[in-house]
Amino acid sequence: MVMLADGIMLQARIMRSFALLVTATLLCLSVPAGARDAGLQSAVEALLATGPAGTRYGLFVTDMAGDPVLAINPDERFIPASNTKIFTTATAYADLAALQQAALGTGVRLEPVGAGRFDVILHGRGDARLASLAGCLENCLQTLADAVAKRTHKVRNIIGDDSWFPTERWGPGMSWNNIQSRYGTGISALSIDNNEIAATVTPGAIGATPALAANDYYQIDNRIVTVAGAIDAISMDRAPNDRRIRLAGTLGVDAPPASLYFSIDDPAHYAAFRLRTLLRERGVAVTGNTATRHRALTAADDPQGRHGVAIMWPQGPAMLAELPAQPIADDVRIINKQSQNLHADLLLRRIGRQAGSGSIADGEAVLQQVMARAGLAANSF
Repeated sequence: MVMLADGIMLQARIMRSFALLVTATLLCLSVPAGARDAGLQSAVEALLATGPAGTRYGLFVTDMAGDPVLAINPDERFIPASNTKIFTTATAYADLAALQQAALGTGVRLEPVGAGRFDVILHGRGDARLASLAGCLENCLQTLADAVAKRTHKVRNIIGDDSWFPTERWGPGMSWNNIQSRYGTGISALSIDNNEIAATVTPGAIGATPALAANDYYQIDNRIVTVAGAIDAISMDRAPNDRRIRLAGTLGVDAPPASLYFSIDDPAHYAAFRLRTLLRERGVAVTGNTATRHRALTAADDPQGRHGVAIMWPQGPAMLAELPAQPIADDVRIINKQSQNLHADLLLRRIGRQAGSGSIADGEAVLQQVMARAGLAANSF
């Protein structure tokens, strides 16, 4: 495992540092066992010393048998950032069969509201890969929209229900200024399209505002200016829980179209918005509003507060249609290879739902139990 700290992983200087660490790791593993000695330790330390000033490194390498090969500051305190996903996915694999058996896909139902009218309720149940973009082939919201359109051509409200988990929109430690980035997007049992909205900015004539292509969920104030050259210096600003975005900066007339990604603070609301759009495309008249149903976090969501008392879940309502549960092992691959924050957070909550209410605290309690069984000291992870 490679750990680093004192900066954001996505910053260029930290990425360069990480590349040095990977190089060092590969160097160690390529050396025959007999050559692993103090000279190797010195060589790797010298290599790391060429990294950016002020960077701290923690490195621990073993062979396939678990025998140590190289250790540099292995017990220092770091903020290991994305490496903590390994503990979450390992916890999932500790009882993967049961976790998969309990998994449910996204469902939709019609809720009568009198006089032959219906609200459409979209139920999220922790699926990290629900999709709705054009060209979707698998796990698509379009499938659920088709089911509604076959049953009725007029509905009232479209309601996104993410009460499968209690509302904990962001994990502890997430800074407010991370929230508007795609890796800091909101977390919800009803998540869709990775809880981000893609936009494309195409240069115009010099001095003109570039063209912006995005759906209409956000109100976007486009103040970008097209300039000479191929520069891409676009900035974005959005306050938490605000659906207004301000774009500023410059885009060169010779630059390729720029891709932007906007995070979503209330994914259940956005999922309902997307379903509304898909229903209208299928000729379904939507006469009401786009709304949500959340479940507030309470003392019952803390496993210590429940004192070992199991949560008894009532049988859920019957669905008009539901998507099949996706393989959790496939999602683990996405989490670990792409370092996908949202999927990792949802996996922790799914683990917590197996043992309790679906809260962060429930997920962490299971993780701690698994690590204790593995023999890890509580202060080592």
